[in-house]
Amino acid sequence: MSFFDKIQGIDSVNEAILASINKTKASIIIITPFKVPEFLSCLSEVAYQNKKAKFLMTTHIDMGKYYDTIQKLLSLGNIQIH
Repeated sequence: MSFFDKIQGIDSVNEAILASINKTKASIIIITPFKVPEFLSCLSEVAYQNKKAKFLMTTHIDMGKYYDTIQKLLSLGNIQIH
């Protein structure tokens, strides 16, 4: 049984995703049907500290509302958001 077999509920899913982002050494792909601001801030921190890691996030996000944040993330060079 893996760690992800024990996850139940949206809060647990969010915590598992955040933990996975923090543990990333090489690359991670995150696909969610919803945006979570905590994911964006966590991605920013981890991507800044770990330039060798690559991050890809596919999500439904309001580009008008988060445009500045996304531009800052993309400027790090190791994050892609679709």
